[in-house]
Amino acid sequence: MNSHAKMWDLICGSIRDHGCGEVNGPGGTPFEELPDSWVRPICGADRSQFKRVV
Repeated sequence: MNSHAKMWDLICGSIRDHGCGEVNGPGGTPFEELPDSWVRPICGADRSQFKRVV
């Protein structure tokens, strides 16, 4: 997967851009490098609830 790809959050509909920080993760962390236990603090979506934006 392209580490610069933006990921669409299927729960809340927002886009996770790895260049932007998350509350519980540093900015610049590519999606595929987030731990399996990661959940998005905004809506609780886990990694399986994201799709790559083409």
